[in-house]
Amino acid sequence: MVELGDGLLNVNPVSRCCELVSKSDIKKKNNKKLRQEVWTFRGAIWEETIGQAGEDWKYLYQLCSRLEKAPAPVCPLLDKIGMHRYAAKDRVGILTDHIEQFTPHPALDSHTVTAHQEEVERRVRESL
Repeated sequence: MVELGDGLLNVNPVSRCCELVSKSDIKKKNNKKLRQEVWTFRGAIWEETIGQAGEDWKYLYQLCSRLEKAPAPVCPLLDKIGMHRYAAKDRVGILTDHIEQFTPHPALDSHTVTAHQEEVERRVRESL
């Protein structure tokens, strides 16, 4: 394996074929592998924690208390240029921009609203 400026060159000694692998591909593979290992570890820890709880109500109560006190995760929003925004101030700005795009329903004339209300009331009286 020979390291190049922005990648690696794999050389098969038997067939003498070369394969260029970019560093970003290597990073993606390593990140994916690391992410999978973290999920596996978290799952194992959770299973162990639940297994330890068993039938002990005191331990279950303590576990629930710890879980309830944990801060809620912050869901990011995407801004106009596609960047994830986590700060509350940034998210408020994004939501404000989206809400301003909506227009309210046009107001119905009072005669139509009144006629509809009278019709609903009449049908309710008939059904009782």
